[in-house]
Amino acid sequence: MTLVHSNFVGGNLTAQIFDQEYKALFEGGLFGGFFRLTPDGPPFLDQSAVVSDKTGLKLAYNRLLADDALQLTAGFDVFRDESAQILDRSGREWVPETLFETLSPFLQLKLDLGERVSLSGGARLEDARLEVDDYTTIAAVNSTFVSGGEPTFDETLFNVGLVIRPTQGWNLYGAFNESFTMPDVGRVLRAVNSPGADVDTLLNLEPVIAENLEVGLEYSSRRFTARTSLFESEAENGSRLATNPEGIFEVVRQRTELEGIELFAEYVVSDSFSISANYARTNGEFDSDSDGRVDTDLDGLNIGPDRLSLFLDGTLTDRFGGHVQVSRFFDRDFGGPAARVGRDFDGYTLVDLSPWLDLPVGQLRLGLEDLLNEDYFTYFAQTEPFARSDTYFKGNGRTFGLSWRVEL
Repeated sequence: MTLVHSNFVGGNLTAQIFDQEYKALFEGGLFGGFFRLTPDGPPFLDQSAVVSDKTGLKLAYNRLLADDALQLTAGFDVFRDESAQILDRSGREWVPETLFETLSPFLQLKLDLGERVSLSGGARLEDARLEVDDYTTIAAVNSTFVSGGEPTFDETLFNVGLVIRPTQGWNLYGAFNESFTMPDVGRVLRAVNSPGADVDTLLNLEPVIAENLEVGLEYSSRRFTARTSLFESEAENGSRLATNPEGIFEVVRQRTELEGIELFAEYVVSDSFSISANYARTNGEFDSDSDGRVDTDLDGLNIGPDRLSLFLDGTLTDRFGGHVQVSRFFDRDFGGPAARVGRDFDGYTLVDLSPWLDLPVGQLRLGLEDLLNEDYFTYFAQTEPFARSDTYFKGNGRTFGLSWRVEL
């Protein structure tokens, strides 16, 4: 629910309140020796279920000052998440019930220096608390007793940005910001296998603080739009997904670095036809030997393939039109001393078509995914670090879907 007050103490006040209850039941399996009732017992067929209740409040106040040259935005975010992961058949707790709360006040300023230059900057305080009671891990990780705790984390994050508009239609911008994210708490807690552990001192629960830098250039005219951006991100104690010998996901904390480029262009041929393209390339590495320098490529669990997408949108008549998308996923090889052998990616191209027809009542839309029926193994199947037969699968092939939409 969103509430807006357009004249609150001379500015705009926006409040957003949300609540989400969620449950997901995942696939079952023996997973080798993973789901055992006792450390030396036989494998036990089971499946896990995640349950969570998320609530939150986002409050923001925006006001123009100094003859509208200065824009002030202030507010705070409140977030609360209660969650657990249960082995559904046996009723055992894989991830104990956790309570995660954050309070995040922020202040942001934007100053226009004439028509051609804008400066921005701000700060955000992240104040987080995690609460976990005593628990015992499942047999696959030695039925380890873990003392509960209430670790707290606080960090002040800063950002600064500059936009230059040298001539009509052109924008040059640069920005630096710090980000705060928590690692996957559930995967950390469920993997503890060393006696004497307690929640308050688990280093893997510390937040990921990343420094991010982005520069870009934009151009826009009546019919043509283009933009390009370059970005870098570094985290001294990054969070990386890995798999254990049973093929179960775990969290590894290591230095990580990312860099990439994004390109976009669109040309409006006429009032009824446009063509656009988007290209994204990302490279990432992590520090496999903890010497302070990254040395191995992030694998397919942690980074996506480079991608080029082409889009055609057209209206052939007042009642009939369509959308065509061509997506090319490029090959990716993973190198470095800790890279998995045989987990490189062979790219593929997919074509999707979505024609639509306006009816006297509503709109009929046909979805044709993988129109050319490409025969391929998915990116995840090819690059997943631990080869499991239940994750090595092909794409769906040509798929048809028909929908009818009516606006009331």
